Amino acid sequence: MIRFGFQIRTKSGQRIDTISIIAAAQPDAERRLRQMYQQCEILACREQALPRRVAPPGAPWPIDPLPVARAGLTVQEACTR
Repeated sequence: MIRFGFQIRTKSGQRIDTISIIAAAQPDAERRLRQMYQQCEILACREQALPRRVAPPGAPWPIDPLPVARAGLTVQEACTR
């Protein structure tokens, strides 16, 4: 997923500097933006890639699967040891 940061001008002329929308692609982010701010003018757009989660939700730390696989264990077995 990508975080898109928009600067827009609303249809009434108000300038908004920071609107963040997380989406898979810029057209998706722009569609969501235009649902909230109809007839807005996009002045600028910047994007920032979000880091992928390595650890499953609720895990206390990320698990590197390569050493686990070399040891012949599943990730679940490695977590319980």
